[in-house]
Amino acid sequence: MYAHAFRFSPLSLGLLVVLGCVGVLLLAVALRRRRVAAVLLVLVVGILLLMTLVGTGSGRSINLVPGRTIGEELHNGSIALGSVNLLGNVAMFLPVGWLTSALSRGRVWPGLAAGLALSLTIETGQYVLDVGRAADVDDVILNTAGAALGALLAGGLLRSRRRRAALTDGRASTRTPRASR
Repeated sequence: MYAHAFRFSPLSLGLLVVLGCVGVLLLAVALRRRRVAAVLLVLVVGILLLMTLVGTGSGRSINLVPGRTIGEELHNGSIALGSVNLLGNVAMFLPVGWLTSALSRGRVWPGLAAGLALSLTIETGQYVLDVGRAADVDDVILNTAGAALGALLAGGLLRSRRRRAALTDGRASTRTPRASR
């Protein structure tokens, strides 16, 4: 009777996953542990693989023209829906870039490379496995942009923390003990 109330649309499921990933990121920042970041990265990759490689039917399609799908999404009559789809592709890969960068001590390129490799794997899998999803070069572009943004944010945060720690350590070591009165 109430079964329809528990069905998720792809958009609502995607938003739920993005919110979950934001929570995961905040947890990783709060805990500042490399093992936690590694476990979270494995979980995020698993979630992304499930979201993108689980079939919605059958039939293959492929877009190898950069910008085609992005343009169609922005000019399809529903700019809001198109923007959500585009931003969702970026947001889904923020945790990949963030966590990979955190694991590589704030370097950006490993996060960018991990995002690119994972996105290429997903898009290739969608085509080869015939899961009823379109393999799209624009998804690779947007996913990689999301991973790069996540890596830049994590790298910037880690660098600012290191600078702050260095300044604090520097001030602490240059202080002279107060003479007792």
